[in-house]
Amino acid sequence: MRRLLLLAAIPLLACAEDWKGTIIDVHCQGMDPAIHERSCALHNGKKGLGLAIAGGRFLKFDKKGTAKALVAIQATPQENLAAEVTGTLKGDTIQVESVRVVAAPAAAASAEHCPMMGGHDHTAAQNGDCCPKCPMTPK
Repeated sequence: MRRLLLLAAIPLLACAEDWKGTIIDVHCQGMDPAIHERSCALHNGKKGLGLAIAGGRFLKFDKKGTAKALVAIQATPQENLAAEVTGTLKGDTIQVESVRVVAAPAAAASAEHCPMMGGHDHTAAQNGDCCPKCPMTPK
């Protein structure tokens, strides 16, 4: 009987998972992660942070995770807050074990449309330097 109870309890144990995405404050969830600024996450981050992942999904961090993410954001000079997060998902909230800001993915091809400045085509802009905050402008 004891063995049966022990085996029945095993699925209840939560296992840590890994996610890749972009750190965004809860105030800006739903926003395009490519144009979200580091300064915004620092300013609004105390209200909560989360991870924008593929498919437009937003996973909120628990309070300890928000604190860990703020430390990681403060430690990096990069604007893009691409991150790898490890933790346990409960509903739509990650109980964060670790947060690491990583190098941003390579910029998209210059023929794509810029999400800033009315969505103009980069092929029409000289050298692709259309707007300073555009994620498609070479750094």
